[in-house]
Amino acid sequence: MPRALAVLVVLTVALLSGCRPGPANDRAPDFRLPNLAGEQVSLRRMLQDGPVLVNFWATWCPPCKRKLPELEELHREFAGRGLTIAGINLDADPGDARAFLAAQPVSFPILFDAGGTVAAAFEVRGIPAGVLVGRDGVILLRVVGHS
Repeated sequence: MPRALAVLVVLTVALLSGCRPGPANDRAPDFRLPNLAGEQVSLRRMLQDGPVLVNFWATWCPPCKRKLPELEELHREFAGRGLTIAGINLDADPGDARAFLAAQPVSFPILFDAGGTVAAAFEVRGIPAGVLVGRDGVILLRVVGHS
């Protein structure tokens, strides 16, 4: 339990160091994107299990690639407690992400937004970017960068 608390404290500090304020009660846009298996996954469905940390990343972004192992550790610590992490890949060619993930696999869902439509809906201006969405669909926190 102490390790989980330490991870939570580190995550909170890291998230707050890069956060930008957003409007109160800003609702997250729902989306449907394909996962690694080609199945459509929606934010609405993931929120049924609890809050969702949406992470926007690409293989051409070195800080994004450094962030994935941290997210994997977070996923392993908190998935059983209701937190879902969803990695949204922005590579133009999903094959680039598939090749990268073959060498550095993660166990949380990876979704593909090759056209950047979902990133635009979330007003992502730079990556890596994270958006914590509460179970009610309200955006709780936005984070840009890697610390």
